[in-house]
Amino acid sequence: MKSLIPGVVFRPAYDALHSRLGERASAEYVRILSLAANHGATTVEQVLGPLLDGGEQFDAEQVHSMIEPERPALPAVTITRPDLLQRVPQLPTGRAGTQHYGTVFTPLMTRGLETGFGTGFPFVKH
Repeated sequence: MKSLIPGVVFRPAYDALHSRLGERASAEYVRILSLAANHGATTVEQVLGPLLDGGEQFDAEQVHSMIEPERPALPAVTITRPDLLQRVPQLPTGRAGTQHYGTVFTPLMTRGLETGFGTGFPFVKH
């Protein structure tokens, strides 16, 4: 068992598990070692230390819940589909690419050009 003990706190943790669980202690200890591998031995030691000092009974599930507290449930959010016809002002009619709407970029379609000013972009600012 000596080679499976990564830190100073882990041996007393195994002994505490063994005195309470008997043969099942090994399986519980392996779960705790798995937590140490996934979350770091130092993190698990910081959780086990106070449990051992307080003489509390513990298992891998309790250690896991102390490492990763349960996350609160996110509130349900409902996003309604916008009605764009009601929210966008009516634009003046005209041929595409011939109207100037402030600083809006419009497709350059009036002359049959595919790109604007050799930039490779199919839009040009009027």
